Amino acid sequence: MAGNYEAELEAGEDDRLEYYTLLNTDQHATQDDIKSAYRRLCRIYHPDRHQDPKKQATAGNFFRKIQEAYNVLIDPRTRAIYDRSGKKGLEDDLALVQRTTLPSELINEYERLRAQWEERTYIQQANPQGNFQMEVDATGLVDGQVYYNQPLLYVKSINVQQSVDAEMTKSTFGSISGMLTASQRAFFGGMQFSLRQLIDNQNWIKVSALAGSQPALGVDSYHSLGTHMYLTTQSVMSLSPYGVVLAANGSLTRRLTDSTMATLSVKQTGNAVSTQVGHKLSLTTEVIGEVQVGYQSSYVKGSIQYKPTEKYSFRSGVKVGTKGATLFCGAEEQVATLTCLGGTVLVGLNEGVVLKLRLIRASMNFQVRIQVSQEVSLASLVYATIIPLGLYACLRVFAIAPFLQRQLLKDLQNKREEILQEALAKKAEAEAAVDLMQETFQRAVESEQAKQGLIIVEAWYGKLFDLQADDQPYQPKIVDVCISLQCMVQDSKLILQENTKVNIPGFYDPCVGEKKHLRVRYEFRGAPHEVTLFLGDSTVGKTALAQSFTSDGTQFAKSYNMTTSVDVYVKTVTIPNTKVVVELYIHDSAGNEVFSDFVQEFWDQPNLVMAVYDVTNEQSLKSCTKWLERVKAKKITPELQLPGVLVGNKVDLVQRRVVTEEDARKTAQTKELEYFECSAKDPEVVDKPFLYLAEQFYQLYEQSLDKTKTV
Repeated sequence: MAGNYEAELEAGEDDRLEYYTLLNTDQHATQDDIKSAYRRLCRIYHPDRHQDPKKQATAGNFFRKIQEAYNVLIDPRTRAIYDRSGKKGLEDDLALVQRTTLPSELINEYERLRAQWEERTYIQQANPQGNFQMEVDATGLVDGQVYYNQPLLYVKSINVQQSVDAEMTKSTFGSISGMLTASQRAFFGGMQFSLRQLIDNQNWIKVSALAGSQPALGVDSYHSLGTHMYLTTQSVMSLSPYGVVLAANGSLTRRLTDSTMATLSVKQTGNAVSTQVGHKLSLTTEVIGEVQVGYQSSYVKGSIQYKPTEKYSFRSGVKVGTKGATLFCGAEEQVATLTCLGGTVLVGLNEGVVLKLRLIRASMNFQVRIQVSQEVSLASLVYATIIPLGLYACLRVFAIAPFLQRQLLKDLQNKREEILQEALAKKAEAEAAVDLMQETFQRAVESEQAKQGLIIVEAWYGKLFDLQADDQPYQPKIVDVCISLQCMVQDSKLILQENTKVNIPGFYDPCVGEKKHLRVRYEFRGAPHEVTLFLGDSTVGKTALAQSFTSDGTQFAKSYNMTTSVDVYVKTVTIPNTKVVVELYIHDSAGNEVFSDFVQEFWDQPNLVMAVYDVTNEQSLKSCTKWLERVKAKKITPELQLPGVLVGNKVDLVQRRVVTEEDARKTAQTKELEYFECSAKDPEVVDKPFLYLAEQFYQLYEQSLDKTKTV
């Protein structure tokens, strides 16, 4: 269910189609198409076309939006930015179209953005950063051996640290933190005060003072040594029961290539020297190698990190040195926007089996180190791997998933409320747009009536019915868009792009967050006879086949415009080896499931049927069975013969084909259909299923004449 909520939240956030929808074009539109759409809208919304001052003001608001969309889409550079990044990309682009905003409005906008930035900075600084570390000994629980009357499971040490940063000036930053460490043998606590001063954009120095059980004074620095190199140093002087202790560390980091970084470090006041090299093999894979030579410890370490997505990360490696060999393997998951969970298992001869758990929540870091066993055994590995994974699976199912779903529902509700407020404003805007269309609407209707063209009788947009309501009465949530669609008719054709319709002038969203439908009732050259029905899922190529056949291959739709009801095509066919001519009325029905209820209203006593599926989409073949059952229900009598064909379209996409010809023929045989394969791009092959249907219709006609003569 969470996936549906996420999809609903994301719906409408991508504004890369808004300008295209406003002009009723698609992303494949040419400059001539955009100019034509702009001129058509100017005839309706240009302020000079209205005499009423109120209508002039309303038209001016619409005209500014239309002009903004036109200016962006007519310029190849700004159109490329808009197609890639939407309005956000245009806002980030400094050389946008000429601005018409008043200076006072620009000042107010600047002040608003500055206030938002200051508030966001204050929240970030005031939000404390924390680190919690705990070490647990579980060897007694796993190994079954208890020493010195210790419990089976106990905490060896705890370390807690909390800090808050503050910007004192533009170049000076202060920090205050508290820390507490407790173990079985010692207790330590203190407060640390730090002051970091920016020397320039590439260098800084920080001074820290620690007050507590062991007072200390430290100095850290960062120095840029060029474009690809920098140096960091840390030095600490502390007081202990044994006297003054000095410690110093330093590291030099250099970028060798675009994907390789190298670091040389001096640790423990010169007691250890190490070098580390990291190299990115790809965008998802990185390898790291490290060598250390020291007085107390020397080792060689290698690891690989794989991050297939932003949500998951995996890491494994090996470490071999003077203290033995250790294998480690871990994984992390981004369970929420600000929450990350991870775990690592270490297996070594000296370390035994260790499990490290990590939780990151915003700026808080929680780490738990569990000593599972001092020895490597099958039982200890089970305790360190299988049992934690099982517990995490249960935690995810019964705690994390319900929590995330509640958060998602809460975000969805907030989003709905925001969209609802916008919808109310869009409703008023749509009503104003319809008012401006009245004169254009009357002229469009008169023009179409004169040539018996396309006249929109009724058009409704919204949630027309509830499929889950059973027999309960349902009140449709719809808006009348008859006037808006009639004004979009050109040359007796209505083309709607497969985008969201709410940005079309005269449309608005009457049911926020719910599935919407578009019902259109129209008149087109009277009531045509039913001859052939086109059925199947959307985008399988039914319309392309019809256009290619009726135009003798001169028309092929290279861009997809979804059929929203039933389109009618007429084609005259001569039966081979005869002088008989059959006139086919081809009804191209919408394949999208949301139109299934009302496209059937156009299926009045069908004579023939053609079911079309996409050879690159296995589900479209399965859907043909569903559509065929709906057609058979429209026959005059159940005994009436209904010849038909099953057509596999898009056979030109050989590399993407998933449905074999053998499987499709078996489906056709079970449904008593003839089988054909074709591509709408090849007119010679397209003709074959149509000619077969014409011959079948002629045979039925001859049979009916024979029966009449017999009577």
